[in-house]
Amino acid sequence: MLFLRDRKAITRMQAIVIAVIVIIAVVAGVAYHLYTTSMPPVERPPIKIGLVGELTGPWAYSGTGQLEGLKFAVEKINREGGVLGRPLELVVTDSKSDVSEAITLFKRLVEVEKVSAVIGGISSSVGIALTEEAEKAEVPLILSWAASEKTHKKDYKYTFRGIVQCVPPVMRGVTEYIKSKGYKRVGMLIADYAFGRSVEAILKDYLKVLPGVEVQAEVAPVGETDFTSYIRKLQTFGPEIIINAHPPGGASAIKQMVEMGMNVEVIVSYAPDWTELWGALREDVFRIKVIHIWGSFDPNNPDYIKIAEEFREKTGKFMDISHVVGYIQINLIAEAIKKALSDEPRKVREALSQIRYQGFLAFPISYTPWGELKEQRIVLTVFRSGPPPGKVNPGSPWWVEAIYISPTLEPYTPT
Repeated sequence: MLFLRDRKAITRMQAIVIAVIVIIAVVAGVAYHLYTTSMPPVERPPIKIGLVGELTGPWAYSGTGQLEGLKFAVEKINREGGVLGRPLELVVTDSKSDVSEAITLFKRLVEVEKVSAVIGGISSSVGIALTEEAEKAEVPLILSWAASEKTHKKDYKYTFRGIVQCVPPVMRGVTEYIKSKGYKRVGMLIADYAFGRSVEAILKDYLKVLPGVEVQAEVAPVGETDFTSYIRKLQTFGPEIIINAHPPGGASAIKQMVEMGMNVEVIVSYAPDWTELWGALREDVFRIKVIHIWGSFDPNNPDYIKIAEEFREKTGKFMDISHVVGYIQINLIAEAIKKALSDEPRKVREALSQIRYQGFLAFPISYTPWGELKEQRIVLTVFRSGPPPGKVNPGSPWWVEAIYISPTLEPYTPT
């Protein structure tokens, strides 16, 4: 009997011990769950993308618009989960369009911030300097505008053009347009720096093959605001078409041409944004034919309209060309990082060299071995009276129509 009582006592003790263990385990589990769920999630480090911006100085209008497009794209990508499960971070600097400052900022982005890629080079002078730094640092550079062909060399591996085409292919398209219209007297208003001089030299060279065509170029400083003396010389020449290759003062120059009564059937403009042209010309854009040739997308493309409506809702602004430049640049780099499965600059470069990205552009972005656009087209647009489609710019008295999309243009080959 004593033995049985002892066994029952041991059994009860075991049950109590087991019950205590179970209770402790449950309490510990609940406590651990409460602890872990109350802790903030572990954040993975961001993927950094650098901007050598031109936010003040002669290209501030385009630079600030580009920055808005960049920020919009970064926020949109991060809301949707980031890239490789990590957020993007845009590291912004301002070179003020100063070449030496741009070089210093590029080095800081690479050496201190450890960025995966850099965006920069609105002015061609800055762009040319940055390409050399990118090749030395072995960090991918996506050019902003910098349309001079001197940004490309055959042995370059880390320089990639954004969506703004290089001068030679665009001038080939302009030459074909002049030929189709039968123009014989071509005037030029040129900015005195790398981009403007490239336009002058290359277009003159292309126009040599057109019989009977005469050309007169007037060259103005980059910071010029009063173009009356240059316009008078062009008036004396009597051009049928003017090629305006003065981006900082392009819109003002066209306004002054109208005020001085220039009898020009078509003015081809290099002003970067439609809103800049509208701000300078207003209803004059309906009285003369202003053709914008520096576009890469059809503004009536449904995919663009969808993004532009979202941009309008977020920022209260019309998504203009400079905004699109920034938006596409970020998405291009994000796609390359996904393709590379890495944010390491050399792997991102390799992915960019093999990429084929389109979005709502008129052509897919793919590259030659030296980073020039392989499948580019130019899009010619004109202003139309009336509200734009959708909700991209509600209440606006103007909209933009694509009147011509070129066939694929032969990419520039450095010599």
